[in-house]
Amino acid sequence: MTPSARIHTGRMQIFFGGSAAFGTRGQHVVDFPLISVIENAECDSLFIVSSCHGSMDGIDSVTPIKPFSLNKALKNNKYAKNILVFLGQCYAGIFNFMDVRDNEKNIVYIGATDINTSFSCMLSGCGWVANISVFALFKWIESPRDIDGDGVYSITDLYKFVSCFTNSITNEIEKIQTSHLIDASVSLKLEEARISSLGSPLMSQIAKDAVEVIKNYVVPHQKTWMLNAIAAGNMNLE
Repeated sequence: MTPSARIHTGRMQIFFGGSAAFGTRGQHVVDFPLISVIENAECDSLFIVSSCHGSMDGIDSVTPIKPFSLNKALKNNKYAKNILVFLGQCYAGIFNFMDVRDNEKNIVYIGATDINTSFSCMLSGCGWVANISVFALFKWIESPRDIDGDGVYSITDLYKFVSCFTNSITNEIEKIQTSHLIDASVSLKLEEARISSLGSPLMSQIAKDAVEVIKNYVVPHQKTWMLNAIAAGNMNLE
């Protein structure tokens, strides 16, 4: 691919996108020309992080950002040689399976989830509800780990760390959710038997609470993915 795939942090530009950066649909609308900024960013390495909302329409914005538009903007940039796009929003998988081949640059996408929701929760060491995969991203940047043992900190190492961290958190969430589901199911059965024995036609608050827990049960399926693994293995952080 490119002659040099080393990412020098001193010559890197980072765009961190929450809903405000990309333009919100709320009361205060910010028209931020992200596509134009990406196309004209003068840097060797370009790092884009999306941490806002997403849907099948794209990244949430005044005009939703579609996969084709974003990918085209990356290819149109005449300066960047190494580009990493980290997508933390729901339904990030719509940006997968694109043609990112380019003779002049490395382009890599990492998504927090496939065609599914992305989870946020309170995490150890973080004082707010944070996106699990985006939090893992910055943990690795703060303290890189050479997971594959080749002596360099590559984007492949980053992807593996984020995947492992995300899986460990979502597995714990699933255990807690399943425990609550079992407790609620048992509680509901016992309460239904008690109410039946009293001959009451009314549902008690205990039963209502149990039904609500069962209705809101969610299995946290969040599978991270990476597009362009060969380029990712060649992109090393220095």
